[in-house]
Amino acid sequence: MNTDKVLTIKLKKDEALVIFEYLSKFQKSSEFDKLDGSEKHSLLQILGQLEKNLVEPFNPNYKELLESSKQKLREKFGSL
Repeated sequence: MNTDKVLTIKLKKDEALVIFEYLSKFQKSSEFDKLDGSEKHSLLQILGQLEKNLVEPFNPNYKELLESSKQKLREKFGSL
């Protein structure tokens, strides 16, 4: 099995913003420090890809954009 194969994941913008925010907070938590190196690396790779593709976190009204994304997802999926 070739584990070096690149995988592409498609996300809606709202999903990407919510995941970006979660991973940004999680990497600063004590729980993140408890992960092993492979887990940290993998999550940081996802966060890095989101950082490269999202402009919203640099927008002055990012918090409002994030809340709007969360609300849309809540309305669509409820409390899975």
